[in-house]
Amino acid sequence: VIRLYFEAIRSYEQASLLLSALGPDGQASVEVMQTDINIRLADLQHIVGQWKLAESMFAELAGSSIVQANEYRQGVLRLAMGRAGRLPRLSRGLRLS
Repeated sequence: VIRLYFEAIRSYEQASLLLSALGPDGQASVEVMQTDINIRLADLQHIVGQWKLAESMFAELAGSSIVQANEYRQGVLRLAMGRAGRLPRLSRGLRLS
């Protein structure tokens, strides 16, 4: 199972690189997709034991305007942070709608 988690991480990282290569055209939608990828990457990084990396990603995502503007993304991030045991500390900056 852990091998599959690492494979998922590699796949999300590849998707992130492909999005970065798209350039300025459609930048707003690229940023939204990048945020979605980063939420899932942070969750996976925690699952595989990369706790410091996951925590820094969670902290950055909690302050993201893209997350703040969307209740679904807030919920997905809160779920991932809760699984990581980080909800009370990092969710202070996250609007709890």
